[in-house]
Amino acid sequence: MVETKSVYFDFDKAALRDEGVSEIEDVAKALKADPNAVVELQGFADARGAERYNYNLTRERVDAVARYLVSRHGIDLRRIHTVGMGKVALAAGEKANNEVYAKARRVDIKLLSPQS
Repeated sequence: MVETKSVYFDFDKAALRDEGVSEIEDVAKALKADPNAVVELQGFADARGAERYNYNLTRERVDAVARYLVSRHGIDLRRIHTVGMGKVALAAGEKANNEVYAKARRVDIKLLSPQS
């Protein structure tokens, strides 16, 4: 693994926020620089809501990031692996609050490059 970046989302949304676009731009540059690199997108939702709904929302979030990489930068879809992880459970002793929820609503972008 080369690096991991995170893109955050608003509550109940799968639309990319302006702040997240710069993270995706960095990943796109790295993918263009290394034709053997691939990216894994893992989507997460906060602990509220139904399991099925949150799973579908996380799929929509990873799809939004993948679409951006393909449509804006021409990254081959075969180089993008996506998985919706569903909701993030609170850690033991962690209190639910808006900050904790905001950090959970994300897509982790893992840039992977084969050993040379």
